[in-house]
Amino acid sequence: LLLPHTIEQFQLGYCAEPFEIGGRTMPGGIVIPLISGNSITGFKVKTHPLFDEGGLLLPEQPPKYWRIGRGSYTLNRNSLKLHKQSFVTEGEFDAMLLHQFFGHRYGVVTFGGTSDVNKANLSALFLNQERVWFCYDGDDAGHKAAAKMDGKNKRFQLVHLPDGHDITSFALANRTEDFMDYFESQIVEVAA
Repeated sequence: LLLPHTIEQFQLGYCAEPFEIGGRTMPGGIVIPLISGNSITGFKVKTHPLFDEGGLLLPEQPPKYWRIGRGSYTLNRNSLKLHKQSFVTEGEFDAMLLHQFFGHRYGVVTFGGTSDVNKANLSALFLNQERVWFCYDGDDAGHKAAAKMDGKNKRFQLVHLPDGHDITSFALANRTEDFMDYFESQIVEVAA
């Protein structure tokens, strides 16, 4: 789903086997560097599912993400300097996907989950933004986070994803044009 130029821009890597870094063993998976300015401050690894020798999914799975590094971070923060309107997503892949489709017109950032949004100084981060669209997952955690944001600031608006979907699953379930039209219609509806 992510195009080669997006993978390169976000400097994604893949490691099939566990690896040692910073005194920790990280599981295999897609490696997302955490970059602040020109420095890598840590890594997140999106783990891949574990299967037994017969190809069946093992019941005990590692956490969806493993992280090494300090503090919270904002993926793609520099995009806020380029645009006056931005999207905020829950996950990294959601942010990269929206950036791939809308990054020419909107900033797109993520804090790595709904709980990290509460740790961020949103007023300072979005000081120069005319409008910020929060795109939370269509699950219980996403609904709770959206409820906390609703009415918090006139510039903050919600993009409502269909129940059970995050941005990535919604993109996979729809044609590219329909996916983009959905987001455009959400923006137009609120702006009207």
